[in-house]
Amino acid sequence: MRITALAIWAAMAVFSSPVTAQPAPVIHQQVYEGTLGKHPIVLEILSTRTDAGQDVSAARYFYRQHRAHIQLGVERRGVRLILREYDPACYLQSDQCPAKASFTLTPRTGGLSGQWIASGRLSGLPVMLKSVGDRKVSAVMPVQEAAGLYYALDDLSDYEVSDNPYLWRQLAATTTYGPEVRAGAVAYVMATDKGTGIHYPRLSRHPSLDILTRVNRLLDRERYRMTQYGLDCRAQSEDAGGGTLGGWDEYQSEVSFITESIMVIREGGSTYCGGAYPNNSFRYAFYDLRRGEVLDINRLLKLDGPEYGHLRAKLQPGSAYDLKQQVPQDCMGEGFERDYSLSFNDKGLVFSLTDLPHVIGACMGDYYVVPYADLKGLWRPEAALYFPRRVS
Repeated sequence: MRITALAIWAAMAVFSSPVTAQPAPVIHQQVYEGTLGKHPIVLEILSTRTDAGQDVSAARYFYRQHRAHIQLGVERRGVRLILREYDPACYLQSDQCPAKASFTLTPRTGGLSGQWIASGRLSGLPVMLKSVGDRKVSAVMPVQEAAGLYYALDDLSDYEVSDNPYLWRQLAATTTYGPEVRAGAVAYVMATDKGTGIHYPRLSRHPSLDILTRVNRLLDRERYRMTQYGLDCRAQSEDAGGGTLGGWDEYQSEVSFITESIMVIREGGSTYCGGAYPNNSFRYAFYDLRRGEVLDINRLLKLDGPEYGHLRAKLQPGSAYDLKQQVPQDCMGEGFERDYSLSFNDKGLVFSLTDLPHVIGACMGDYYVVPYADLKGLWRPEAALYFPRRVS
């Protein structure tokens, strides 16, 4: 599971004294795009002042063709910038690696210009960049050194990629769209990142433009997050499991159920970018097409009362609800902890085992479906708005 920068900051805050707490530093982000020789690139420069009063800066860039971050050390000589380039394997550890090349850049009207030169060479390539983003953002965690700037700027789970002019250009490159699938007044398409093949559904029709926009922000965020994981993995050395997209290009996401009120997305695959084991995952994500947000199933079903306990007791192999899932015998044996995830399909309420640890990953899947007619004692009043023909 990915630990976000915001989660790290929250953990640190628990151990911080209110008396000594410092206001969050402000990070200055400057983004440029243009050419290095004939190659299109995007460059980002970050700077802030630490609690100790030290000015720190960091930079990185990527070639539009490859979209992999290349770390840069920053040195300021008056108005001139010296940006030293390091091997991608040294990402955020540039002080431990020799420079491979360097930029020498000078401000000009609307941007920067200068040259890039590889180490050991006498001549380099011209660089012409225009400013495409300049913003100041409160950091999500303290910054003690230059390497911390990237973690403190933005957390991908809590902001829109379009707000970040650097990541927007990296993650929201060319997108292609599959055929439209309609369900009454709503419809969706499969949005695919052309350069990686990483994909995720996206709404194409909805009676409310506001809800369409809000749900698509959530859906796009998932696609951008997967694209970021894939690109970061490809930028790592092959020995660490990198050099490929880590399986994110083969990760499957499909709409398994959709009405004018609910959209359910079934996800699953095996991803690996280093470590002892691959990350085998299977889950459902569902979205509220009435409110334009992630659906809270507790608003529709009473899952904390005796009725739900009685229903759970009926979920046994061989029962009328059993899907006869082909899984190892140990998955259904006595003592196996079955903490089911819930979702909906055309027939009813689905009980699944999702995102299990690697050692029991083979047990993931759908196990039972309880027909809508058998859920009468579980519905909350609000459910009638979402299942008007199934709630009585």
